[in-house]
Amino acid sequence: MEDDGFVLPFAGYDLTNDIHPIFSRDNFPGADYDVLSPALRLASRILMLERSLTHYYTVLFVEATAVPYPADSGRKGEVYGALYPPTYPLSVRQTQLVQQELVNMAQSVKFRRMDFGTDGTEGLMEPGKPTQRNCYVRPGFHGLPSTVFYSEELYTRLPRPYHETAGTDFSHELLEHYFHLVTILLHELAHSVRCSVMGTAGETVFIGEHALSEAGFDYEVAVFDGHMLYREGSGTDLEDWPSRASLMHYLRTGSMIYFSGQPLPAVGLAFAVPESWILGMFRDEFWNDVSTGKSLGLPPKLIGWRRYTPECYCSTCCAEDRWDDKDVTKLPDLSGPRDPNCQVGMTEPWHVARRAGGVDDSIPAGYGVGQYGFVYAILEN
Repeated sequence: MEDDGFVLPFAGYDLTNDIHPIFSRDNFPGADYDVLSPALRLASRILMLERSLTHYYTVLFVEATAVPYPADSGRKGEVYGALYPPTYPLSVRQTQLVQQELVNMAQSVKFRRMDFGTDGTEGLMEPGKPTQRNCYVRPGFHGLPSTVFYSEELYTRLPRPYHETAGTDFSHELLEHYFHLVTILLHELAHSVRCSVMGTAGETVFIGEHALSEAGFDYEVAVFDGHMLYREGSGTDLEDWPSRASLMHYLRTGSMIYFSGQPLPAVGLAFAVPESWILGMFRDEFWNDVSTGKSLGLPPKLIGWRRYTPECYCSTCCAEDRWDDKDVTKLPDLSGPRDPNCQVGMTEPWHVARRAGGVDDSIPAGYGVGQYGFVYAILEN
C-alpha cells in the first residue's frame, strides 16, 4: 500500500492507516486530495474489514449456484444465479487473493465529481474506460472498467472547515459529512467491482437469499447489516434492505432492479445511528478495539422505525407496474393517500420525535451505551 494523503493532528480525527490504492491521488482527478484524505482513510479501514473482504471474495471467486424461481413468481421452470458467501472465516490465502484483486482494481476505476442537481442522487457508477482493466474476470463474463461519480454539492462542504480547523478539531458536522461521503464511495465502488468482474451481467446475480440484486446495497448489508441513509439535520439511519417498499420504489421511478421472487418484508425498519459511533470511526482506538476483538465494529440498532407505511408511501401501485414483463401487482400494495406530513417515507411527527432528547433516551431498560454507542446488557449480580 502507498499513502498519498497528508495527516493533520486533529483532536477529533487521528486515523493514521494507509490509504488503499483504489483511493489513490491519481484516481481523484481535480479534487483537493488532502481535504478528502480523512474520508479515504476511513473508507480504506472499512474496505479491509473481514466482512468487506468476505463480500468481495464472494463476488470475485465464489461460483454462482442455480436457484429455481419460486413457484408463485410467474417464472416456473426458470433459474437465477446466486452467490453464497462462505460460512467460515477466510483463510490466509483467500484473504491475500481478494486483497490483491482489490489492489488491481485501482487500475479499473476513477472517482469524479458531478453536479446531480436537485433529484436527490449523490453517487453514480458508469461503465467506461478510465485506464486499462486489470482485475479477475469470471469465465464467460466480460468485465468493464468504470467511473464513480460523487456529489459535487457534498464535496464543496468540505474544504473550508477542513482548512479552518487545521491543528485543532474537526466539528461533528464535518465528520458526519465525511462519513456520508465514505458510504457513497463504498456503495458505488461495490458496483465498480461487480462491473469489473462481470460487466453488465453483474446486477443479474443475487447475493445469497437477497430478493433484490443491487451491488451497492448488497455491500452495505454485508458490512453494516443495512443501508446507511444520511438525513440532513437529523443524522444517519441504518435502514433494513430490501423490502417490498424498496421494490415498488424502483418500479414506480422506472429504475431497473432484478427481483428473484423470494419473500420480502412489507416495510423496512430504520434505526437511528448514534453520532458517537460515527465519530468513533475516525479514531485509531476504535479500530484497535475491532482488531483485538473487543468490538465488532457494527453500528448498534438502538430502536427501529417503520421506514415506510401505507399511509405515507407517496405513490399508487398501478396495473401497469411490471417487472421483466411480469405483472407485479400481486405483491401487497403499500399505496394510499399521501400524508401531508410525509417526509421521505416517514411522517413528520415520528421524524422529529425520534431525535428529540437524543438517541440515548431510546435505549431499552436494562441496557447501556458504550464509548462508541454500542449497546451492552447491564447484568445484575
